[in-house]
Amino acid sequence: MDILFELFLPKEINIESLGLKEVFVEWAGERYSQEPKKFQWNDSLIFEEYKDTAGYHNIIGNDIILEESRCYTLQGNALNQFQALICEERDLANHGICLFFNEFIAKITNWIILILIDYDQFDKIYNINDINEAFYLLERSLHPENIEGIALVKK
Repeated sequence: MDILFELFLPKEINIESLGLKEVFVEWAGERYSQEPKKFQWNDSLIFEEYKDTAGYHNIIGNDIILEESRCYTLQGNALNQFQALICEERDLANHGICLFFNEFIAKITNWIILILIDYDQFDKIYNINDINEAFYLLERSLHPENIEGIALVKK
C-alpha cells in the first residue's frame, strides 16, 4: 500500500525562513535548482514541489484556492517509518514528522495536509483548530486497523 503525504501552503509564505530549505545541485562550481524543486527540513524530511495540482479540486474542492498555494510532496521512507512506529505503538515524539508538525506546521496560519492511500483513496475532510488535533488525526488515519485518506484543513 502506498501512502501519499501532500502539504499545501499559501504562496506568500517564506518557507525558507521557517526552515524548509531548497536542495540545490552543484555543477562546475555553480548551484542550480532541481526540477522539480526539492526542499529539506531539519536534515530529516525531503519534500518535492508538485505543480500539477488541478486534480485536487475533486478532493478538497473549495477548501483551498489551488492557484494561491504551492504543493509539496513528502519523499523518501519517513512516512513508512512513521506508520511502522504507529503499528508498534512506539513513541512518535522524536520522529521527523512529529517534529515537523510541532516546529514547522504549527507556525503557519493556514494549510492543508492531504493523505491519499494508493494515490487516490480519500475518505474525509477535517477542519483543524490546533496542531495537536491535526497530529492525532494523522496518526489515527495511518493506523493499519482503520487506514483512511484524509485532508487536514487549517484556515
